[in-house]
Amino acid sequence: MATEGGGLVKRTPQQVQAANLMILQRRDDAVSEILATATYVVIYVFEPVTKQWERKEVSCLLLARQEIQVGRTTKCHT
Repeated sequence: MATEGGGLVKRTPQQVQAANLMILQRRDDAVSEILATATYVVIYVFEPVTKQWERKEVSCLLLARQEIQVGRTTKCHT
């Protein structure tokens, strides 16, 4: 939420989605669309030696995106 005149302004899901897309496009102009979002994710990695999943010290917002350029290498931004 943002403040306006000292009060809080609620954003619609569409406004939040549009703002997130603009932020992603500032970092990578090939992003054309946000396909899905999750407000909170935790990363686990499978360790073959111990045959167990280990929780990593990462938790964040996840945005699945679509790019418009073909043949680009996709980079993961954290």
